[in-house]
Amino acid sequence: MPDTLPDIEVVGQRRRPNGTFPQRGGGSGGGGLGGEGGEHQNEVGENDPPPDQIDPCASPDTALDWNADAAAAEGKKEFERRGREEDGDDGHLSRERYAFILQREDGSLYLSSIATGGPNWVNPNEVSGQVTPFNVVGMVHNHPGGSQAPSGDDWAGFDIYYNYVLQHAGLERANQLRIYIIARDTNSTSPALQIKAYNNQSSRDSDAEGDEVNPEALPCPGPL
Repeated sequence: MPDTLPDIEVVGQRRRPNGTFPQRGGGSGGGGLGGEGGEHQNEVGENDPPPDQIDPCASPDTALDWNADAAAAEGKKEFERRGREEDGDDGHLSRERYAFILQREDGSLYLSSIATGGPNWVNPNEVSGQVTPFNVVGMVHNHPGGSQAPSGDDWAGFDIYYNYVLQHAGLERANQLRIYIIARDTNSTSPALQIKAYNNQSSRDSDAEGDEVNPEALPCPGPL
């Protein structure tokens, strides 16, 4: 009997129970949904775990999560950069920001323009005009106060776009929609921001935190 291939279980670039983030593996086969330009891979250091056996960039099904997580990491860095430029060293801790993760026709992902609000609010309608049912795959939002779960308002906004995509593009596309929250862990002494991922299947309990995304996540090397 031929060997049975293992089920593909790569789900983005989320922290695993052993504390590590997944790394690309499976050789150089297959581009995926990715950014523009040259080869992007996580460098493997002397003490890092070996790359995974499955290359998430070899299949559109796994590449989408991989690249969406990378776009969220890019959003975190862009929020921090804008915060420093607009409000000083700790500016990223004083204002909310919001962006959509959108998909080009070639499958690659990019961030929309960014809406900037106050310490406790931001209006995503400022950038929602760039969104269509067929190009939106997620949204990125920060909480300066430290809550790492979506607020009730965040979920209400998510539901608006989920139903919009569901009506016009169907269930499969709607279920690809996710929201990333960028915030500090208020139970930690570290001031570093973390990225947590949520989707329509996530618990909406305010204490239920999503999976942590690698803040250094990089996209697959090229479009399909």
